[in-house]
Amino acid sequence: MNFKMSDKKIAHVVTDEKFINSVHWQFEEVFPCQNTFFVFVDDFHSSFNHIKFNDGIIKIKKEEESIKLLNKKLDEYDVVVLHSLSYYHSILVNNTKNLDKFVWSFWGGEFYNNPEVRFKFPMVGDITNRKLLGRNRFMTILKSIKNRFFKYFQVRKSSWSLISKAAKKIDRIAVIHREDVEMLKEYNYVKANAKYIQFSYYPLEYVFKNYDQIDLGNNILVGNSATPTNNHGEVFELLSKFSLGDRKIIVPLSYGNEDYAKKVNYLGRNIFKDSFLPLMDFMSFNEYNKLIQQCGIVVINTYRQQAIGNILTLLWMGAKIYLDNRNTFFNYLKRKGFIVLSINEDLNINNSNALLPLSIDEKKHNRDILKKETSKEKLFSILKNEFGK
Repeated sequence: MNFKMSDKKIAHVVTDEKFINSVHWQFEEVFPCQNTFFVFVDDFHSSFNHIKFNDGIIKIKKEEESIKLLNKKLDEYDVVVLHSLSYYHSILVNNTKNLDKFVWSFWGGEFYNNPEVRFKFPMVGDITNRKLLGRNRFMTILKSIKNRFFKYFQVRKSSWSLISKAAKKIDRIAVIHREDVEMLKEYNYVKANAKYIQFSYYPLEYVFKNYDQIDLGNNILVGNSATPTNNHGEVFELLSKFSLGDRKIIVPLSYGNEDYAKKVNYLGRNIFKDSFLPLMDFMSFNEYNKLIQQCGIVVINTYRQQAIGNILTLLWMGAKIYLDNRNTFFNYLKRKGFIVLSINEDLNINNSNALLPLSIDEKKHNRDILKKETSKEKLFSILKNEFGK
């Protein structure tokens, strides 16, 4: 794909995360030699764990004085893309006069982890709270009251307050699905007229090196990490009602909270015995992909958007995916016509098809939509139109 050269100078303010390699690949394809990556670090001398490229990188120490100097440097750029909105990103936003050049690439944690936000429903279910976190309903209510106390009586300059303040200043928000931006507006977390820009860290051609059909096994993948928002307790309760035969329940637990992972492991083994297969140790990307190819059924019980890359990968592989119908990404997938199932409505023993795999035609249907929605051609065209003007 050939794009007419633009003279835009683009700054990316990032942390050392695996997604940034895809950002570098995409923007260098569309805007070659026009990108600079400012990476927040604790120590100038430390090496990166995830970032693999070397060109166009400037390290910025995580201290207010360095960030103020960065703000002056950003005056030289036409576009500033903030990948996530951390405390350090928010300092930039709250101290700049050139807000029109900022674009916020929304990751989720900037909103869902914010104790100042009063959600319409809890992000962790009752069973997970009770059996894995040791909380009862009273304790959950008490935590909610504590969060409200934080909002109204804590120091106004807290990190979360600065992030909330910055979020309301930004005019453009980049994320794969507009449902997230609509949700942010519904909670009055961003401007009512904030513009949605479609952007994905997972272009099809970056994630998949070929288009071969994959034959999946009949095991069941549950969640994506050792985090309570996966609501493992609720899923285990549902699956325990099924006759699973020789199926394995495969649960990734190597990423997240180690103590929570141990509790999930104990509960899973107690319910499913030898059918429970927890992934407690870190695996390479290739090893992990080989293992999840054994799973024709996937249950990711997050009430918020989470594990988007995993979901897109598994859709391409041909898995039948169950999500909670409150999840904004579930609603995006349904709007676009993907065949995905609702945990709330479809994952029950009265549904005789619940644990049957997708048909060949259904798999092809999902792959065809993925080609249309997340292809390099489409995503690069959006980048050119939104950032090259």
